[in-house]
Amino acid sequence: MTVINGTLDDDNLTGTSQRDVIYGRAGSDLLNGAEGDDLLYGGKGSDTGSGGSGNDYLFGNLDNDSLDGTDGRDVIFGGKGEDTLRGGEGRDLLFGNQGNDLIESDSGGDTSTGGEGADTFSFGPASGSLNLVNAPVITDFGNGEDVIRLANGGQILSQGRSIIDLTTFETATSKLNIFQGTGENAKNAIIQDSVTQEFLVVLKDVLVLSSPTPTPTPNPTPTPTPTPTPTPTPTPNPTPTPPIAVADTLNRFAAVSGTNGQDIIFTDQAGNYTSVLNIPIVDLLQNDSPTGITVTTVSNPINGTANYNFGDTSVLFTSQIGVSTVSFEYAVSDGTLTSTNVPVTVNIEGFQVSGFEDNDTIVGSSGNDTLDGGSENDRVQGGDGDDSLVGGLGNDTMIGDLGNDIVVGGEGDDCLSGGAGAGLVADGNDAIAGGNGNDTLIGDFGNDTINGDAGNDLIQGDPGDDFLFGDAENDFLIGADGNDCLSGGSGDDTLSGGTDNDTLIGDSGSDLLAGGIGDDYFQLNSPGDGIDFLNDFTPGSDRILISATDFGGGLTAGTLAASQFVLAVAASDLIQRFIYDSGSANLFFDADGIGPVPQVLIATLAAAPPLSASDILII
Repeated sequence: MTVINGTLDDDNLTGTSQRDVIYGRAGSDLLNGAEGDDLLYGGKGSDTGSGGSGNDYLFGNLDNDSLDGTDGRDVIFGGKGEDTLRGGEGRDLLFGNQGNDLIESDSGGDTSTGGEGADTFSFGPASGSLNLVNAPVITDFGNGEDVIRLANGGQILSQGRSIIDLTTFETATSKLNIFQGTGENAKNAIIQDSVTQEFLVVLKDVLVLSSPTPTPTPNPTPTPTPTPTPTPTPTPNPTPTPPIAVADTLNRFAAVSGTNGQDIIFTDQAGNYTSVLNIPIVDLLQNDSPTGITVTTVSNPINGTANYNFGDTSVLFTSQIGVSTVSFEYAVSDGTLTSTNVPVTVNIEGFQVSGFEDNDTIVGSSGNDTLDGGSENDRVQGGDGDDSLVGGLGNDTMIGDLGNDIVVGGEGDDCLSGGAGAGLVADGNDAIAGGNGNDTLIGDFGNDTINGDAGNDLIQGDPGDDFLFGDAENDFLIGADGNDCLSGGSGDDTLSGGTDNDTLIGDSGSDLLAGGIGDDYFQLNSPGDGIDFLNDFTPGSDRILISATDFGGGLTAGTLAASQFVLAVAASDLIQRFIYDSGSANLFFDADGIGPVPQVLIATLAAAPPLSASDILII
């Protein structure tokens, strides 16, 4: 893992082909993660971030940022300001947070949350899906004066949690239907392109208000003058050939919807909840011939019930949860002849579960699941696979389990873990975001990226090379095993590196930094931005990192020159910059030596170790 720190000015920072942590700090920075699973943190200023390939985590923080996940399953937070977020390829999670944000979804499967402000959600020509389960989702459309902008020219406005538009309208290239969902989507509005049959977006908890359509007045039809019709010469008709339907095997995600009460949903176990598969007719016909045929009947369902009426665009298959494979048969017709029945096998590769209200328990399957606890205090556990977990409102407990998981707590005091509970072994490179509130965040095995966000958070990385960021308030960060990077953010934080070679960044505030076992880096704040306490600094193996840009005083990159360090209580010439009082164990910085600028206390070292110039590295 490579840690790249910016300065207080405008930086252009590019990562490596491996996992990077890029911290822009102040200024309007250009951050590029390149390859690998990267973390980009803009800091102050209007920053531009590009994740590159890999599953990246982008956080804008302050001001008006532009963040692009590019390829992979990315998590993007705008923070404060009017931000532009673009998911790119892959199933991404996009959070505008505060301000009037523009959120763009380019490929299917993104989940977007605007947050506060009047947000604009933009969907590109390839963002929809013929499978409703894979359609993009907006979780809070109408939470302000929000707007949906479609690539083909359509625009949809909101009024509270309702859509104020005709339920059907045309754009320059297509006709869009806006309708209330059914079953597990009964509380959601769905927008579909009636020409391509693609589901463009699902709006959670949004009501469609239908507008009356005027009844057209028929025009009088003139009576035509009959003309003699010649008698055609009959020709023999060829023997008609029945259309051909071919057996299919499909992989699909199943949707599971909770109730308004307290739900306990184990997707790998049989129970009282059902899952729904939406299977587009075009998927069934993709290998059939000739073109232009239609499905006439669906029969012989196994492990559930198949619902299809002639002319429908999809087969809805309902089964009990705990089922991993379902099947049915179908026949096709060209309008004259009908084929024989052929079987269809559908493998359920993951679940999309919504808990809605009350205190829910949701446990995912061995596939790649998307689990949303909804409001109240929920317990959400991903199971095996690469899962996306969202807690929503309330004080939630969320566990990713095996796989490379994305865990987002949302509002409330949450306990989030990328790994598993007691008695289980977990791995995977997880991205965990606490959201507002006082959270407990645990990465478990793997190289994890954990952001506490607002609140007094407890963050623990456990084994693996982790990046832990406390963000706002007074946080407690524990790296445990692995070569970790811990950044406290604002507030008076406690950072403990644990074993191996760690980098501890106090940031603003008066922080306690404990490196633990290994050769550690202790990065100090800018002068006057808090006094850090170095709990276990070991001269000769640990190093103190100082930013030449932040400190000034003519410092240059590299090991501090011996002439710029003195063991004393004050500088004695114009060259000395760092003064170490071995009696009090206080470390001072003086930008001009014996000049008029006063020295500033920047740190205190526990047990008064014998510090020298070689222990300080200028970056």
